[in-house]
Amino acid sequence: MRTLFIILLLANLLVYALGAGWLGFKPSELKISSGSARVVEYKPRDISIEALP
Repeated sequence: MRTLFIILLLANLLVYALGAGWLGFKPSELKISSGSARVVEYKPRDISIEALP
């Protein structure tokens, strides 16, 4: 039981270290691919809301 606890503790620490950027890079800074979809920017003047019938 103690061994299982230590394994879970180490796995938790490893996942936290990856997420915190302790092991090189943060996941948010990793560029997945260059072919990712572009962000669509909506201009407030181009959006119109019509009344419900």
